[in-house]
Amino acid sequence: MFFISKICRYLWFDRFISSFDKGVFYIIGDFLFDKMSENSEIAREKKRMWLALIPPIVFNVILWLIFALYISGVSEFDVFRLGILPRHTEGLPGIAFAPLIHQSVSHLFSNTIPILILMWCLFYFYSQIAFESFFYLWLLSGLFTWMIGRESYHIGASGLVFAMIFFLFFSGILRKHVPLIALSLVVIFIYGSMIWSIFPFSEWIDTKISWEAHLSGAISGLIMAVILRKQGPQKPLLIQEEGDDDDDDDEEEEEEEMVSGSNYDNMPYCHLPNGNFRNIKTLFRTFFV
Repeated sequence: MFFISKICRYLWFDRFISSFDKGVFYIIGDFLFDKMSENSEIAREKKRMWLALIPPIVFNVILWLIFALYISGVSEFDVFRLGILPRHTEGLPGIAFAPLIHQSVSHLFSNTIPILILMWCLFYFYSQIAFESFFYLWLLSGLFTWMIGRESYHIGASGLVFAMIFFLFFSGILRKHVPLIALSLVVIFIYGSMIWSIFPFSEWIDTKISWEAHLSGAISGLIMAVILRKQGPQKPLLIQEEGDDDDDDDEEEEEEEMVSGSNYDNMPYCHLPNGNFRNIKTLFRTFFV
């Protein structure tokens, strides 16, 4: 708007239009500027939303490619040997590779949608710490499974899924920021029924369920939510300094004095009181009081 006012002065517009017309012109320009800013902000958020989809899509594609290679029989290598074998040194590589291996289509598909949703939430709402948190969630969930798991090979990304669920839930609660708390509630609403599978009795329902991996993921998510609570998005701080109310009253009184005793016809356009007119009330106070 400063640029527009400079043009007006160079073209001598302020000598021929009334103060009211100047105010209206300013309102229109300010409105258009706000709309442009709003549109640019929306475009930026849309771009961030699409960018946040890239990591989960790439990760899911990798999972399905590995599964396709396994079922195609191209390699005779037993990929299940890359799973986590608890408390055995030969099972340590599984900490890195176990989330990439799935036994069946139903096993992989049950993790595909949660990974897509939860990773998108992680990389969109916690973009500043997304890669760091995802790495440590992967590492810790596998390490804890290696420490507490049964003596069998544990495979699949379900531990990582539980790690992201608990991280997103407790991160929002610990930060006490309304949008992140809302995200926590949405996550627990969608995946709350899965919480029961972190307990040992879930083994009685299905012996193939690795409740140890689920529990390890839950513990990892809670730990990382606590460790990273001061990083990433935070609740905005509202600082109210002493004397602000008095200063506001003084400014209002000075503004009323300026309104009542000023000649706007002789005042440069860019120096109209109250800066910009964002509502009709301000406009009428300025020109008709």
